[in-house]
Amino acid sequence: MDLAKWTGKAKELLAKITEALKALAAALGKIGALLLGKTGPLTGRLFQNVAEKFKSPIRFAGREIQPLLLVLGGLAVLFLFLLIGAIATNSRGPGGGTPVTVSAGPGIPPEELFIPDEPDFLPEFLLEREPRISWSIDDISPYWRSPTSPEFWQGAIRSAVDELMESVP
Repeated sequence: MDLAKWTGKAKELLAKITEALKALAAALGKIGALLLGKTGPLTGRLFQNVAEKFKSPIRFAGREIQPLLLVLGGLAVLFLFLLIGAIATNSRGPGGGTPVTVSAGPGIPPEELFIPDEPDFLPEFLLEREPRISWSIDDISPYWRSPTSPEFWQGAIRSAVDELMESVP
């Protein structure tokens, strides 16, 4: 069969389904009006209005669509979501809560894949040398110049005079 025949048959089938749904909606409306009409005229009119609304087509995206088809389509989509949720929930492994994993061979240990964690402690303060109790003159001489010596003052004065002379234009 070619595509034209399939589309023709699909249109015929859709027309038959639409007629059957209209008849079903009318029958349900009459049954609802009969059953609930005895309890009060308000409920009978309510269900009669619902049945009438299901008879009149809805205009959507430039086409007329039967409201019952929209409701059935919505229920089909809801059923599909529930089915997918049930499949996803039951697709876990035999343990119930753990998914089944397939390994291609021995795994790589995580120590080789990731950088190790930093330590949570601070190292102790390490002295470069042991503190001395007393210093000798030879130990102090590289670090200390006595202010009482004339060389100390002469060097300080000479550097101040040189700096002053260089700043004069």
